Parts: sequence; C-alpha cells; structure tokens
Amino acid sequence: MKDKTTSIYKNAILNKATDVLQIFIKYIIVIISMLFLGFIFLQSFFGSTFLDFCESSFFIEKPFWSTVLIVLIPILIAIIVKIILQKYSISIVTPNYIFLGIVTVVYTILMIMFVYKTGIPAMDDQELILNAANDLLNNVPDMWDKGAYCYRFPNQNGFVLFVALGLKMFGADNQMVFQYLNIPMLILSSFFLSKTIYLLFNDKKLARYSYIFLLGFFQLNCYVTFVYGTLYGLAASVAGIFLLIKYFKKRNIVNGLVGISLLSIGYGFKSNYLIMIVAACLLLLFDAIVKKSLKSVISLVWGIVFYVVVVTSISSTIYHLTGKKVDEGTPNTAWVAMGLQESYKAPGWWNGYNAKVFADNEYDIPKTKEAISQNISERVGELKKDKEYTLSFFSKKTASQWNEGTFECFYITNLDRGRLSNPTWTDSVKNLMVDGHSANRAVTTICNYFIVFLWLGIILFLIFDFRKLDAYKLIFAITFIGGFLFHLVWEAKGQYTIIYAYLMIPYMLRGYQLLLRIVCNISLGEKEAKEKRGTIIPVVVIALVVIVIGISNNKVVNETIKLNGDKERYESYMSHQVDDLDDGYYTIIPANDSSVTLAGLIGNDKKYSDKFVVDCSLISLCGKNSNEISEQSLGILEGKIDPGTSVGLSATDRSIFQRWIVKKVKDNTYEIYEEYNLALTYDKKEKKLSIEQYTGDKNQQWVIYLAK
Repeated sequence: MKDKTTSIYKNAILNKATDVLQIFIKYIIVIISMLFLGFIFLQSFFGSTFLDFCESSFFIEKPFWSTVLIVLIPILIAIIVKIILQKYSISIVTPNYIFLGIVTVVYTILMIMFVYKTGIPAMDDQELILNAANDLLNNVPDMWDKGAYCYRFPNQNGFVLFVALGLKMFGADNQMVFQYLNIPMLILSSFFLSKTIYLLFNDKKLARYSYIFLLGFFQLNCYVTFVYGTLYGLAASVAGIFLLIKYFKKRNIVNGLVGISLLSIGYGFKSNYLIMIVAACLLLLFDAIVKKSLKSVISLVWGIVFYVVVVTSISSTIYHLTGKKVDEGTPNTAWVAMGLQESYKAPGWWNGYNAKVFADNEYDIPKTKEAISQNISERVGELKKDKEYTLSFFSKKTASQWNEGTFECFYITNLDRGRLSNPTWTDSVKNLMVDGHSANRAVTTICNYFIVFLWLGIILFLIFDFRKLDAYKLIFAITFIGGFLFHLVWEAKGQYTIIYAYLMIPYMLRGYQLLLRIVCNISLGEKEAKEKRGTIIPVVVIALVVIVIGISNNKVVNETIKLNGDKERYESYMSHQVDDLDDGYYTIIPANDSSVTLAGLIGNDKKYSDKFVVDCSLISLCGKNSNEISEQSLGILEGKIDPGTSVGLSATDRSIFQRWIVKKVKDNTYEIYEEYNLALTYDKKEKKLSIEQYTGDKNQQWVIYLAK
C-alpha cells in the first residue's frame, strides 16, 4: 500500500513538473517571439527599407500619421463589416473544394504565363549550378577542382545533382523547366502549410483562407523564376512539418519518420532549411519528455541518422561521378565573419569576404579558419568598444532583411541582363518589374505596408491565442526565432527571411480573425466577451508604444527604429531607372573628341568591338564581331567613389562601382554619372577617364547612337 501511495505521489510530481515545463516553454517561445516581432514591427511601422538592383539598401522614414491611418482604416472597416454580419447572423462563407480547385487552376495558369512572359535567364549562382550540372553530364568535373565553385560551396551539391537529373530528362539547354517546376512546389507548400494549420487549430475556414492567401503571396511567387533550391526545399520541409504534426496528433510513427526524413531532403535542396530541422528536432525532444514517448525518441534519432545519410549520400554521389573528394569547402564561420562586417549593400550583407579569405589562404581550410577566427575576434572587439555603432549596425542589418517588403522579389526577377535577354517583355511587364516605373513603385509601396500588417497580425495572434497555445502550435514561431538569431550573425539577405514570413502568414490571419471576433463580441455585448476584455489591454499598450515612439525624437530610437536619411538618394535612383536610353547596343563617343570611342579609351586591346550594351544601369563591352556580352564593364577603379577616381574596364560584378545613370541632354547627347552625381568625365588633353563633380560641361557629355 505504501509503495502504491509513493508511486502515485511520484507520478503526481512528475505530471506537475511536466505541466510546469510546458508552460515555461510556451512563455519562453512567446516572449522571445514578441520581442523580435515587436522590434521589426516598429521598424516597419516607422520606416521602409528599399533595395536597388544591386541589393544596396535605402532607409526611409514613413510619415507617421499616414501610416496610422493606413493601418487603422482597413482594420476599422473590417470590424464594422464583421459587426454588421454578426448582428444579422450572416457568416463568412468557407471556401469549398471546388472553389479552391478553381483558384489553384487559375493560379497555375497565371504562374505559367508569368514564367513565359518574363523568361528570365539563370544568372550568378543559378548559372554556375546549371554549368556544374552540365559538367556532370559531360564528365567534365572542373567545377570541383580546388578553388572552383563547387569546391568552395559544397552545400550546393544536392541541388546540382537534382538539376543534372532534370537536364538529363528534359535537355541540356532547358533551364526553364526548373522555373515551371517551381510552380507545383509553391502549390504543394501552400497546400501542406494550410493542412498543418487545420491540424493545429481545427479551423477549416482559417486553413482554407490560409491556402488562398499563401498562393497570393506575391513576393514569393516572383521566386518562381529562381533556378535555385529555395522552393524545392520549402515544399519538402513544409510537407515534413505537416507529417510531424500529424504524428503528434495521431501517434502513427510512420508519419514521424517520413516527416523528419522530408526535412532532411529539404536541407539537401538548400542548406538554410537546417533551421527547420533543428526546430523539428527540438519539438520531438519536447514531446519525448512531456509525453514520455518512445516513438518521439525513435523519430528524433532517425532524423539525425537520416540527415547524416543525406549529407553523406550527396558527397558520395559527387565523388562517384567526378572522382573528386568533397571537402568542407569555405568554412561556415566565413559567413559569420561577413555577417559582422560592413558592405556597400547594408551592414552584414555580401561583400565578397568569404570568397576572398579562402582564396587569400590558397584554399587551405585550417589556415582559412585561423584567419577567419582572427577576423571575428578583432571585429567583435571593435563592436564591443563602440556600443552606439554596434546598435546602429545590427538595427540596420535587421531592417535590411526583415523590413524590406519585397523580400528581394524584384531583384530576383531583374538580375542584370535579364531585360535585354527577353524581347518578350512588354511595356506592362517592364512597368511592374523594373525599378522606378509607376506599377513597380506602387507594388513596392504596398509590399512595405503589407509587412506592417503581417508583423502586427502575428503579434495579435500571440496575444489573443496565448491561453490555447502550446509548443506544437508555435512550431513556426520556433522556426522564426531560429531564423532571426541565425541571420543576426550570418550573412543578411531578404532572400533568406522571406521563408519565415511565408510560414507565419496563417498566424497573421489567425491574429486578425481573433481581433475581429473579440471586438465584435464586446461591441454586441456578448457574455463570453466579458472574460476576454483583458486581452485588449496589450493591444492598447502596443498603440501607446507606437504613439510615444511616433512623437519621440530620442537618439537611440532614431538610430534603431526610425531609420532615415536615404530619401533623396533613393528618389534619385528611382527617377533614373526610367531610362532615357533603352536597353540595347550602342557606340559611345566623347562629345569633346569625336576621334576616339569610349571602348578605345578604357583599354580595348582588340578583344572587343566598339559596341557597348547598356542594360539595367550596366555599361558592358561586347565581344569582337558579335553581340555577345563580355564579362568586362565600365567601372570606377580603386574601390572608392571620390572626385578624381579613375574609370576603366573591370570584371562585371554588378557592384555599386559599376552602376551608371544615363540621362539625355539633347538629340543623341547624354550625360553618364553615378548615383552620387559624380559625372563620367573625359580629359582630352590627358586622355584620361575619371569621375568628377557634375558641372554639365562638354567634357562630361557623350554622343551615343545605336550600333550597327
């Protein structure tokens, strides 16, 4: 009897401890999420981040009272409509399967048209991956030589193998197939995410509207043109999460094993999805503890084993096909070092450090790691010394990747020579896709206000649903926390953070659903609403915080939340993107010396023709006797933008030093200058090209005409 009493007592203590642990975990997840979301919400409310076509960031303050109205008016209209509908017992229709099927078909047709109309070629890493895949098929393993692309970035090997398989099936020159295949990946991602939401919240209406909103996420839809592992990895990872949640509900271990396996496959497509694997493993560990589940332990162990199997299989396959051992490549710490450095794009963005440090150390991994470690140590020391600078650095880094409403969707669809390569681009397509045009400006503005609603809606969800939340329902919040912390120190990029925004769109919808429900019930005097009036208090607190910051002129607030200072430069950039000179092939001659051409002045040694291609603010040389664009472009030398700096030929890298604005003066006469109004100047006496303060003199004018 005593043993039985002791056993009951122990079980009671264990159950109580488990309950406390669950509550503690929930509080930790919610509090951390609220802190991060609160910060980026305030940044998005008071400011906007814009990107140019080279990923350089502009930080511009939003007009306070205009933003207040833009946020409040739609919410108030929705509340009024909801009250009227509820008063007359009219319910919002739940979309049925026929309607969702029609939406899916229409969506598919529109996306196929989008891919066909844009016809964007693979550039940068996409092009290199395609080249590597073709090399595999042709038994030319040069891309895995020491110092080559796949040697430096072995994390791309999984997607390279997938692309090689696709090219073998559909043809070596058929890169567009991967863009078309992105369409079902987007549909599958939205389908499995909406099904996950149904399992978590048991709300058919929320799940089905989530599916529609997820398909309508314009920013991610633009990524359909991206020949990369992003959308393939997303589909596999979201399907994996769906099966894991199904396992937690039904306790069928097959779902758990397959789910965690799909997450590792998602990682094989794109290494960034490791964060989702970690989130899933933490949830399995949590479940194993609180539910005392052996099945969860087995699934967790299998997940780790299968991850190792995926990584090993990719490396082994590459070795089998190329005969070259897959090494570690560029140390991961290189991205951390770069993420702590300045960049011409924004703090913590790509600046070429990880490529340079590996090359400087002759691709010796131990030496490279040592150099990186020293760099990080020195940089951390600098950041510790100047706290104001550090605060500004990380605030701008955060804003540049979480507060840029397009999440680089127009950058993805405007990669460099894309416009010139696609004569199918009509004026209406250019109007939408190209910076500075009216439709592009309008959509960019809408995107920058959309994220205000996005972050606010997620915060409302955490507030209103707090009592019913558990670790399972917070799976995407856990993933967001991991992504936020990871990219705080890793390389920054909106291309990375868009996935977390996408995953939390259903949270946003849930937040506004609950807001409308609570406000309507209170206004109509519903009895159950009296108990929930306390949940309105945090909303009032948020409103007060916004008002206080809005009227504040505090230095810290201005340098962390109300980021500003780039409006004039941004307007200059946008106005100049509506080109006075259409993309095309041109001959360029100094207005003060018709005996020479610009091609000759920048060191043309007969490798190239006198023709230039002007495209997307690049001025690139053409190959001799052809229209092929060379890899050489007009650029500011010495890595600085100061009056007197020389201009010449440099390898095309699309950096700020190769960004030119061409403005018409009269007839065929133009001025060429860079973003800070330093004009391309030709000194006839010295026969020297440089950038100088803009004067408008003839030595800063150029005769440009179509090349034959």
